[in-house]
Amino acid sequence: FKNSFLLAFTASLVGIVIGLVASLALVKRPGRLSKALLSLFLSPSLIPGIVIGYVLFLFLVVKVQLPLRTALILGHLLVVLPYCVRIITASLKELDESLEEAARTLGCPPVKAFVVIVLPNLKPAMTSAFMLSFINSFNNIPVSMYLKGPGMNTLPYAMMNHIEYNYDPTVSALSVMLMGMTLLFMVLLDRSMTRGQAKGVKGE
Repeated sequence: FKNSFLLAFTASLVGIVIGLVASLALVKRPGRLSKALLSLFLSPSLIPGIVIGYVLFLFLVVKVQLPLRTALILGHLLVVLPYCVRIITASLKELDESLEEAARTLGCPPVKAFVVIVLPNLKPAMTSAFMLSFINSFNNIPVSMYLKGPGMNTLPYAMMNHIEYNYDPTVSALSVMLMGMTLLFMVLLDRSMTRGQAKGVKGE
């Protein structure tokens, strides 16, 4: 559980940072290249996870010989990045650009305008992207199956191995706990989205 939690948290956090930077570049510089890059960022969601895991194993572990922890983080980052880019990009496109332009016209530096104006409006989208990324990373088996190793096993894969050779209530209990955790995340996600929409309506 500890390995899975830290892995999902790290991959989701890094995915949010990369997704934010990539989304800003894609939205602020529209064009054919931006569309091609957007398709590239979203492409991992179209490829079966077992294919991604196998290719990453051959490249990161066998060829580059990265540590297993680093390879796992990079593998899960590839899994969660499409969610981050898709959600943040959609939110950026709906954001009124005149707000940031007004702040810069009144003398606010570009970086401060982004931090004060843009980031607060992206908070619901970033929260949603983080939660969806965390859930998908935590429950991922195909990528973890190829990149795991001694001391770096993940909970879902350990559960799958346990149920293959044992028959007891342990996996059932863990499954209920994971379902409860996922439900809690979805409730928090719904509340964050609702709160963000309410603030937007109030601001208008």
